[in-house]
Order: sequence, then C-alpha cells, then structure tokens
Amino acid sequence: MVKKKSQDIRDRALEVFRAHGGVLRTSEAITAGIHPRILYELRDSGQVEQLMKGVYALPGLPGINQPDFVAVAKKVPSGVICLLSALYFHELTVQIPHWVDVAIRQTYHPPVISHPPVHFHWFSDAVFESGVELHEMGAGEFKIYSQSMTSNNSRSSAYRLLWCQTKSFKRCQPST
Repeated sequence: MVKKKSQDIRDRALEVFRAHGGVLRTSEAITAGIHPRILYELRDSGQVEQLMKGVYALPGLPGINQPDFVAVAKKVPSGVICLLSALYFHELTVQIPHWVDVAIRQTYHPPVISHPPVHFHWFSDAVFESGVELHEMGAGEFKIYSQSMTSNNSRSSAYRLLWCQTKSFKRCQPST
C-alpha cells in the first residue's frame, strides 16, 4: 500500500511537469505541490533530468534543440538571447558559442549561473526592447533578438564599439 501511494505521488508530479510543458524550476515545482524529496527521487531515478541547478525537465522532450537557452530562460526570465548566441541560433554564423550571451536591462541584477556558461550584457531600455521574438521549443520558450535585428547589429560599427566596451568591464565576464 505504501509503495502504491508513493508511486501515485510520483505520477502526479510527472503530470505537473507535463502540464507545465515539461520544464520546471524548483520553486515552481514546490509551488505546484511537488515536495523537494519527490523531485530529487524523480531525478535520481531518471524520470526527470536536471538541466542546471534549480531547473528540471522531462527527459527526451521533442523539439528542444537548444536546452541551454531554455534553461537560461527559466533562470533569467526577463533576459533576451543576444550577440553570438543569437547569430548561431539564426544560422548566421558557423562559430559555435562557448557561452550563452544574454541581454538584460541596466537595472537588473542577474542570478549566479554555474552551468551553462553565461555572459550578461546590460542594455538600455530602448535597445533592450527592440526586435525581441519569443521562440517556443517543445517544452520551453525563450526570448531572442530577431534575425534582422541580430544581423543588423552584428554589422553595425556602433554595435561593435559597444561590444568592445562591454568586454572591457568585469561585469561582462561569465558568472561563477
């Protein structure tokens, strides 16, 4: 009887994951009624996988070909994928990014993310809000700058100057 009840709890937790698109932060799971112990049991048994600290997903979700973008979007919901990461997503470069570039507002204080590597870039409100698209990938969604905005910005000398200036600041370094 105890084993049956425990399995019912796990099944209900998996249903919560499915109802939320297959990806949940720990805080969202707890708010939805999943006890942390059940979450960790599901992870340890392979029924959910840990994308990054505090972000879990059902394994083998169809359509997630950018799991790092989805994981970062869960941790930084107000961020927008930008620069080299956006170029790569839109297939405008063959260079594979070694980190995820994320644009954030100047007043935002981002969380510390150990994996995947993330570079934060602080943008003014006017630049931050223009050309943003929402992309859904299977179970998750993320914001990214549009192809035209990304390609125009990558060619702009002012944008290159901004890029060089942000690279010289400590706050542009990967979070640790």
